[in-house]
Parts: sequence; structure tokens; C-alpha cells
Amino acid sequence: IIFIFSICLVFLPGCASAQPRKSSSRTSPAQLPPFHAIDAQRLREGGKLLIVPFSAGPGVTASDELDRIALRIVQGMADGLQEAGAPFEVLSAADAASAELIIQGRIVRWTAAERSGSWFFKKRRQSISVEGKIMDRTSGEPLLFFVFEKSASGMAQEDLAVVAGRDLASGILTAIGLE
Repeated sequence: IIFIFSICLVFLPGCASAQPRKSSSRTSPAQLPPFHAIDAQRLREGGKLLIVPFSAGPGVTASDELDRIALRIVQGMADGLQEAGAPFEVLSAADAASAELIIQGRIVRWTAAERSGSWFFKKRRQSISVEGKIMDRTSGEPLLFFVFEKSASGMAQEDLAVVAGRDLASGILTAIGLE
């Protein structure tokens, strides 16, 4: 019995590793940097930019509150791009038809006001995680992908969304070499 057991110990691990493995040639979002520019040169040229309010991602419940958070992210991004002097003209929804570039994204995680810290000095901590892309409207080709998370304590959710939007704008500009 000991002999059979030792044979199993020797051969079973080898058999398990001999099974076919899935190809890892496709790049998953987790393998990309937070801001991955595909065509930085095109983005440096700027143009008319439409920022579509982010939608609820998988596992995130769509609600009026989430819609307000999404609009505040758009506001933060637009403010951040404008203040940085970026070569983009951020369009309103009324001018969407003239957009050359489109930012689309989704909120993939949103934690609202969790308590953290010691039992006596607990602070409200919330976070927001988004992913998305900038696309060329004419070709539909993606020009940049992003995955981003922002956390803060002691800040209203809508204020956190504005700060996250500004940080997203800064990350985009850094990724394309404009900041």
C-alpha cells in the first residue's frame, strides 16, 4: 500500500501539470497599466471631446445616486482638462453630434461611507473604481484605455467623484505626454 501511495505522489502532480493550459496571448485589463495609450499622438492633437456619463458596471446597481456620481465624474474630468490647458474642447450633450473623440466608461465598484480605523476614531471611507476608454468617433477605434480607483476619508461622495474625475483627466494627460 505504501508503494502504491508513493507512486501516486510521484505521478499525479506531473499529470495535473500536463493538462492543456489556456493561451495567455490576450491581454486582460489587469495586465495593463492604469492608463494605457494606444495612439498617444492622435490624442495629443486634441479635438472636440464628448465625455459620456459613466454607466453602472457589473455588480453595481444603477440608481439616481449613481447617476449623480457619474455626472460629477464628468464635471471633474471636464474641469481638469480645461484647467490643464489640454487641447480638447469638451462638448455638452447638445453638441454631441460634432464630437471627434468620445470618453466612455463605467463604474465597476462603488463603496459608500464605510467606517475604518480604530473603534474610537472611526472615519467614513469611500471609494470609486472606474474603467473606460477614449475612442475616435469616426473609426470607432480605441485610443486609450483606463482603469482607475480613488479612495478618501471624510469627503462627501459627490466631492470624491469630482476629485476622481480630475485625477482621471490628469492620468490621461500624463499617459499621452501632455502633463
